[in-house]
Amino acid sequence: MKRNHTELPSQTQDTHHLIIKAATKLFMELGYRAVSTRKIAAECGITQPALYHHFQNKQEIYIEVLKASILQTENYLTKIARDFPDIKQRIFHLSCYFMQNYQEDLMQMFHDLHHEMPEDVKQVINGHWQKGFLSPIIHMFEEAVSKKEIGSFEAIDSSSFEVSLLLLNMIKSALLPDFMKTLTESEQKAIVEKKARLIVQIFLSGIAEKND
Repeated sequence: MKRNHTELPSQTQDTHHLIIKAATKLFMELGYRAVSTRKIAAECGITQPALYHHFQNKQEIYIEVLKASILQTENYLTKIARDFPDIKQRIFHLSCYFMQNYQEDLMQMFHDLHHEMPEDVKQVINGHWQKGFLSPIIHMFEEAVSKKEIGSFEAIDSSSFEVSLLLLNMIKSALLPDFMKTLTESEQKAIVEKKARLIVQIFLSGIAEKND
């Protein structure tokens, strides 16, 4: 990465974060193809040459935006595992997190990744995704098995990997529509938590009534 030698290290870091923040907003709103480095620089209030001191091209910025988002998720899932001891609480809180933070605009970015990026970039981002999204959830389920909160995966002819993917897909299907943006923060929270409780119930216990 090139560095503007007229900037102090702290200024360089601040500008780097500013570019990532501005690019995230533009990529989510407009999609990868519609965003140029010129637009990103204008959004940041810097010149295009100044932007190139931090990133070589738009693709490099896009990769960093996705990596930053994945790292944020990894950190939060790690916090959930640390703060909440049982699997029901963990599934509830991670479901809330994804429903609140991964609406259609961010999903569009991951869609663009698969349609706009070369195969080597896809593989790099997929590695980060597996580490940031999937591995923490796999660890939660494996810990739940070891604590006998849930049965073994072999008993249902599955694996912690497969079950973790299934949970993520269930949460993705529950992502809330655009009308949520018109609701108050407390209204949104109530709906998210209701859906999260339903996900916990269905995922861990099912919906069929027990027959005595």
